[in-house]
Amino acid sequence: MKLLAKENMETSVIRHLKSDGTVTNLKSLMASITAGDVSTVNELLTKLDVRRLNKQCRVTYCRYSDITVTPLLWAVILRKHGIIESLLRKGVNPDKAGSYCEISTVVTYTPLLKAVEHVDFPSIDKLLEYGANLQVVVPGPRQLEEEGGSAQWKGTDPLRLSMASGTLVFRKMLACADLFREHGEKGHVCLCYAIKCFTTYKGSSKYIQYVVQNGGTVCKGRFFRGNVECEILKSLISSSVTFDCDNSDLEMNFKSFTVHENYVPIVQLVLNTDYVHSNSCIYRTLSASFLFKNISSLVSCSNEKSKEYITWLTKHLSNSSDLKHICRIKVRNCIKRFSPEICDELQLPAELKEYLVIESHMQIAAND
Repeated sequence: MKLLAKENMETSVIRHLKSDGTVTNLKSLMASITAGDVSTVNELLTKLDVRRLNKQCRVTYCRYSDITVTPLLWAVILRKHGIIESLLRKGVNPDKAGSYCEISTVVTYTPLLKAVEHVDFPSIDKLLEYGANLQVVVPGPRQLEEEGGSAQWKGTDPLRLSMASGTLVFRKMLACADLFREHGEKGHVCLCYAIKCFTTYKGSSKYIQYVVQNGGTVCKGRFFRGNVECEILKSLISSSVTFDCDNSDLEMNFKSFTVHENYVPIVQLVLNTDYVHSNSCIYRTLSASFLFKNISSLVSCSNEKSKEYITWLTKHLSNSSDLKHICRIKVRNCIKRFSPEICDELQLPAELKEYLVIESHMQIAAND
């Protein structure tokens, strides 16, 4: 049966070729990619220019319907690694997206987004080598409705998706990412999304650790109710505590207040990625937190662990950062692509290198 299927695919390739051997259209190339025929693909690539290779083409596949893809995306979907390299060497656009319909949902992918979903390391390596954009936002799945309308889900990008594909994929992507680039719907950066992965989707805190190790911090924030703050950092701080209060009066009367101990070192780690100054998004978000608007009430109903946490946050916000910490942040920001590997090459004592990568807080993910 497999032999017959292969013969049928090979026949379909020949059917799209003229008698003189010239290419009629992209369908012959797509059929060759489907068959995994590297030699025929390489021959066809000599007769097609890059402009045509970046065009989308409809193909038929048993698993999906209404597939509209570029040759590169099709090769990535089928995991044809030799053909992927041939197409990239030819100079095709590594970010050109395509789509297919799965039941009643239209799904859009770039080649790298699909490779990350597949956890396909050879494809990821090649696409990154040829400059694929790992922070380009792709529209989310579009759910077709019976009435004729549609519902659009939120978009994503390869870097964010890699947090759902495991730490090995994420670290590979992280090495090529711009940690200060705002991407997504609300202008967040990589550390923001790592925090959201932890707080909202119960992901590993290791993603936060890796971003911090590589010099990341939170976004510049957005204007909200007279203050500039990061809503994801605000959510992390709020999620670190549980409280019970009485709202019957104009003021909130707290009955109990408990800190989640597994959140404490993570909050401390994130807050240490910047120093206290008026333009700091961390400083502004923390100062606008309900924790600081109700400090006296919270302390009165807290246990010892909770009091320690509140005291640390209060000191971090109220006191100026020491010169050593300010220098650490400035050095991390001055190095274009900060990482533990680059830090290790600096002519500094080992203790100072650990301080630069905020190593003293890195044990938070050891038992995650």
